Amino acid sequence: MSTPSELTAYKAFIDGLISRRGTLTYRLQAFSSGEWPREHAGKLDALPEDIRDAIRAIMISTAEAATHDVLAYLDEQDVRLEAGGTRLPHAPYGSPLHEDWALRVQNLPWYDEE
Repeated sequence: MSTPSELTAYKAFIDGLISRRGTLTYRLQAFSSGEWPREHAGKLDALPEDIRDAIRAIMISTAEAATHDVLAYLDEQDVRLEAGGTRLPHAPYGSPLHEDWALRVQNLPWYDEE
């Protein structure tokens, strides 16, 4: 059974990954309007908006798939994580790390917060 501090650390780890996703999304939204990446902005501005949107969606999907795959691999290899000196519980809600992350990506609440 996980302690409250372990569950808090687990949630913070997953939500921290989600917050990094926001940074990528912000950058890619800027790219969609021709602001990012600067070294290619002139070339990308010439693309129709629907093409820039498609490229942005592909890049976001690729980044999310990579995060999911790394978390799935960590689980498959039975890797145990520690954050801030607190050992993160293994599958505290009965689901693997990558599935908990995938639910949070969809803005779903934690199982104990429903």
